[in-house]
Amino acid sequence: MIAGAIIVALLLSGLYQVPIPTLSGLLAFTVFYLVYLFWVFKEWNTHFSGHRTTRRDKNSPSNRKMPPIKTLEENKKLILNNSKHHEQFDTCELLNDVKTMEVTRKENHIIRERAKRSMSLSVKVKGRVGEMMTGALLGSLNHVEVADELDMDHVYVSFFDFLWAFTFIGPFSYLLWKHGTIVLRIRQFLWKRGLIKPEECDYEAMCATLLLEQT
Repeated sequence: MIAGAIIVALLLSGLYQVPIPTLSGLLAFTVFYLVYLFWVFKEWNTHFSGHRTTRRDKNSPSNRKMPPIKTLEENKKLILNNSKHHEQFDTCELLNDVKTMEVTRKENHIIRERAKRSMSLSVKVKGRVGEMMTGALLGSLNHVEVADELDMDHVYVSFFDFLWAFTFIGPFSYLLWKHGTIVLRIRQFLWKRGLIKPEECDYEAMCATLLLEQT
């Protein structure tokens, strides 16, 4: 809100003091943004429009329930067998929760309860419970049928959400990435010529950081 007020104040001040340069700048920005808008629409039309559907649509992978995954005992056996090949796991306390699964089962039960589908997308109707659960005719979530496989890249995004992201997130993310790669190239150039020496990498600390601080 404050940033918007500041921008409006600057534009009004510019129109009052130097109207012609300010109007020229606004016109150039408008033309540039319209061209950018057309490009964003083409990208959205290629990747989303007509190719992806909302979760209410019966053809969406998210419309049906999640397919069954490996059982807890299968995962337990795989983890314990793989841990035998590495000395680091000989004293690993985390494996105790795998060997005695009571704590893990309790935590998994809590997670599954929290992950259960809500009825937020289901339209409330009068009639049989089956109609409300399947939602086939109403365009709501399907609480009966199970999906054949997991699909992690199918979420539908509306054009205005896509445009908002490409306006306020995409350009600045690209600039941050470009700045980081330029700095990296400069450091590589200086390192090859012996002008700088990077610190020794602590791989164990890096591994712990990646495992414990990532979600």
